[in-house]
Amino acid sequence: MREGVLLTAQTGCSIRRLLCDQLGIPGEYVDNRINTIFLDGRAVDDVDRSMVRDGSSLALSAAMPGLVGATMRKGGILASMRDGITHRGDNPCTPGKQGSLRLKLYNMVVSELGPDILKTGVLVEAGRIARLFADQTGDFWKACGACRVDDRQVEPAHLSKTLSQEGSDLVRLVVTP
Repeated sequence: MREGVLLTAQTGCSIRRLLCDQLGIPGEYVDNRINTIFLDGRAVDDVDRSMVRDGSSLALSAAMPGLVGATMRKGGILASMRDGITHRGDNPCTPGKQGSLRLKLYNMVVSELGPDILKTGVLVEAGRIARLFADQTGDFWKACGACRVDDRQVEPAHLSKTLSQEGSDLVRLVVTP
């Protein structure tokens, strides 16, 4: 999740609309738990004015420690120290266009949002995710109730092998407990 997964979504909307309306993340979580947001490599302070476009990259993190964490925190008192990399918000763009974006999750946000995002399905490079799954232990596989790759049911224990056979192509991966 730190490297990012691809999501298909309606683009041309604010970060808040994407997270809340499309991904089902409660607004309170967006406001209080997701403390650091980067949209296309720029720190975000206003989730209502920053628009997600087709091909955007969106990174989400809970609070990060230290001066860097305080500086990058959305709406933080040290935000002026990152003025040159701050996303200023956008003019509205054409809403409702089906597109894709790369979503990256960090620290506690991975464990809190990752499972639900995996349940809805993500696009990943088959070879990349096969390497990740190849290194997992038995406890990891016990937690996987069912896996689907490109709408094919795959036994969790065979997931890495199945993905390796796919090569570097994008596959739609859905993982449920």
